[in-house]
Amino acid sequence: IPSSSRYSTSSKHLRDCIKAFTSEERLEGHESFHCPKCKKHRSATKKLSIWRFPQILVIQLKRFTFSTWRREKLNTSIELPLNDFDLREFADNSTHSSSRNATYSLYAVSHHMGVMSGGHYVADCKNADDGKWYHFDDSSVRPTTAPRGGSSPYVLFYIMQKP
Repeated sequence: IPSSSRYSTSSKHLRDCIKAFTSEERLEGHESFHCPKCKKHRSATKKLSIWRFPQILVIQLKRFTFSTWRREKLNTSIELPLNDFDLREFADNSTHSSSRNATYSLYAVSHHMGVMSGGHYVADCKNADDGKWYHFDDSSVRPTTAPRGGSSPYVLFYIMQKP
């Protein structure tokens, strides 16, 4: 979850979270790069990108924050794309064949309900046979609608769409 939205109650799209995760970051001070040649710490930048896209993509949202004095749950609402979630823009310089078809469909969501010191996990999953969504809560299962987002999604499961 983008740090600028840490305590925000406004909604962010999942794409914004991935953009924040893959954006260029300046490394300075105690986070600076240690050069193996000169043995000194140097300012540097780092940028993450995706080289190869998996058939099954699992995304864990950072829902908890820890500091010296605080530990808390982040309740930012995240909008989830259900289908046609194209991630090719995050493959910067990839020449891998999987980057040509990096479009995904959501098929399951694990939710954390509650606060950091205590909570409960439930899941919404799409049945591959009937295409319907089901809500799993301990020993009960019931039909539900496709998850659109909110402040409870914690782990997202996407499957690569067929070209």
